[in-house]
Amino acid sequence: MSRMLFLVLGLLLAALPVAHAAAPLHYRCGPASVAAAIAGPEGGWLAVPTQGVQLLRGAAPCWVRIAMPARTDAAVSFAGKRIALTLYDARGVLLAQADRYGSPLNAVQTLDHLVFPTSGSGGTAYARLLLDPYSGYDQAVAIDMVALSSTLERERRQRTFQVAAFASLLVITLVAMLFAFAMRSLNYGLFSLYVLSIAAVVAFRLNLPHELGRSPQLAWIWFCAMYPLANALGLLVMVRLGHFHRHSPLAARVLLGMAAAFLLLAPFWYVAAGPTDQVNSVLHVACLPVLYLACWRGWRRGDTVCLLILVSSLPIVVVWLPLFIADLSGTVLLPGLAANAEWLGLASDILLPLMFLGLLAQRTLAVREQASYLELNDTVTGLPNRADLQRLESAALSARHDLVVLVPNVKRFRVINEAMGTRIGDRLLAEIGRRLRQIGALHVVRLHADQFCVVTTEAQCDAVRARLAAQFSVPATVNGQVIDLNLAVGAARESELALPPGGSPRSPLIRLVRNAEIALDVARAHCLDWVEYDTELESGRQSDLGLLSELGRAIEREEFRLYLQPKVRLYDGAVVSAEALVRWQHPARGLITPEHFVPFAEKTGCIRMITQWVLTEVMALAAQLRASGKPVQIAVNLSARDLDDTGLLALLTGLLQRFGTDPADIRLELTEHSAMADPTVTMQVMGSLRKAGFSLSIDDFGTGYSSLSYLQKMPVAELKIDRAFIHRVRPGLDGFILLQSIVELGHRLGLSVVAEGVETIDEWEMLRALRCDYIQGYFASPALTVAAFARWRDANEVFIAGKNRRQEESA
Repeated sequence: MSRMLFLVLGLLLAALPVAHAAAPLHYRCGPASVAAAIAGPEGGWLAVPTQGVQLLRGAAPCWVRIAMPARTDAAVSFAGKRIALTLYDARGVLLAQADRYGSPLNAVQTLDHLVFPTSGSGGTAYARLLLDPYSGYDQAVAIDMVALSSTLERERRQRTFQVAAFASLLVITLVAMLFAFAMRSLNYGLFSLYVLSIAAVVAFRLNLPHELGRSPQLAWIWFCAMYPLANALGLLVMVRLGHFHRHSPLAARVLLGMAAAFLLLAPFWYVAAGPTDQVNSVLHVACLPVLYLACWRGWRRGDTVCLLILVSSLPIVVVWLPLFIADLSGTVLLPGLAANAEWLGLASDILLPLMFLGLLAQRTLAVREQASYLELNDTVTGLPNRADLQRLESAALSARHDLVVLVPNVKRFRVINEAMGTRIGDRLLAEIGRRLRQIGALHVVRLHADQFCVVTTEAQCDAVRARLAAQFSVPATVNGQVIDLNLAVGAARESELALPPGGSPRSPLIRLVRNAEIALDVARAHCLDWVEYDTELESGRQSDLGLLSELGRAIEREEFRLYLQPKVRLYDGAVVSAEALVRWQHPARGLITPEHFVPFAEKTGCIRMITQWVLTEVMALAAQLRASGKPVQIAVNLSARDLDDTGLLALLTGLLQRFGTDPADIRLELTEHSAMADPTVTMQVMGSLRKAGFSLSIDDFGTGYSSLSYLQKMPVAELKIDRAFIHRVRPGLDGFILLQSIVELGHRLGLSVVAEGVETIDEWEMLRALRCDYIQGYFASPALTVAAFARWRDANEVFIAGKNRRQEESA
């Protein structure tokens, strides 16, 4: 940025025009005709002052008497943009004429001068000066004798420079607009409009409005509109890009008010340009200290944009402040300043856009670097991400053959994240990443969510495992919350990789990560802390995937079978209800139990298809049993995906009408975990099902961390206790107190309580002592086919514990 600044200033200084000493010239104002001006009294002529001849709006023309030199390269230069000039010889013969809007005669028009060659003939000439009728200003016209060739060359360089500046401003406008659209940024959009308004001002200096439209009035309107608009947009852009509202809110409000004042000046500029220009200058001077104070405060707080505004606005102070003081005092502070004001003004106009263009380029590079960083790194933990695994597959790493990859996963992280919020969850992940960095592994990567990857070697594996256990044996404290960190880890060793024929495996690290993830899935499924990959895990996984591909065709091939497991009422041994279970009679693999295909069905959405099949079978069976005079209430399990199905109630209602089933014969079971996945939606669905006449049950109670307040509000009739609260529980143990509390809680809520997984007479007697309502499990009977269930029920109309009256039916 500093190099660009020095380059621009160097070009400006190299192009500055050289001022000439004024020739001894005389003028007088008043006579309207050529003859009156030439033949008038000699005493009426006055020496032309240094600042030039002052032309006033609405006043008579002024005449200048010029002693023409005899040099062939000499010329007379009149410095002024809004003048019309005619040159006569001593006899009143027209020699030359020029104005801003007409074709010149024997004269050369430049951006700032009207130049008349002397042709080396000498003698006296008279120049008639008038203000442009569309000009709103009084104007002082400086007159000088110059060298024609050097003046034209200097003017050509000046025009070239201004044309280049105009083109540069248009390019900057286009770039800023592209940034505005790409980033959807209002600030960059305003900045592009600001640069475009400056380009319009430069176009006026180049006389482009007249050259394109040939309309002096249109050019003047252009000028009157663009100057206040550029001033207002400049302040607005500086306030917004400098973030003044953050560090200088009062200054921001003052500058925005001045921006509105600049816009209000536009119509007055067209009517009375002189006074309006003076007010405009006063506003400029007034806003400078406010602007500099705000920029200084912003720069001190580290805002680079404020420094750019400070540096780029220095030409304003150098040019316009001395000229403004000179206008007020009537004295010239810096004699060479007026001649170079246009150049320095142009520098002021283009310096800020150039600096912001450099800033945009810098920010673009920063964004690209950040995007490159984010592509390979995780923003929460600062660790490399999964995409960075390819980089880790370097020569130094892949040359090893003793790699061990561990994939740790935080147990219950989803529960923690949902209970405490994502903000706490992210901080917890950052703490986990920090601890993983300290275990001394070769590399640590965050794969996704709460799953990480640790790369180590065979020699260091035991030490890394010990340090991993030590790091996560201490709870984490996040925002005052103490959180236990328990890991499930899947491991894979490079020595266990199956080599392809003729060499080492391609991308061994990627393969190891994949194998470790397979081992982690097994660890999580069986609640283990550490599982190492084995090829048998892979074959089981492929087998499960094969089942998944065949699952969609199982219904079409009529391969599903309906099983029923009895529920025994404890106080009288009656069997008035059962739970519907599904089995898959695979033609090649035999009878497949639900744990081998239901989890896949839930993940893929196929569970809805299975639920629909079970409901159809159960509705038909319940209607048949009631018609035979032996009704049984049959419970059907619903998954979380079933609760999200908007067509569930319509399906159930349609099946009731189709089979004539009594809804009281159907009980719908929801696991505690699925019920609490989205409690609001669950409550709505359960309310609709209850109104339709179905009874509801909460299954696996105690395993889903449910809120008791939700349980109280749910329209359920039954609570099923998970086997984990019954197995190996005896009176006097802590587990017995918890089991007793659950039974009492269900009764106090007006619910019947069912104990699942009862397998022994001791468990039966314990539950009967606790006044549990129903038991279900192998002690009474395993799941039976429909025909076997009917025979078992006939044989056990009153189930008596202690006698071997269970009927088993093989598939």
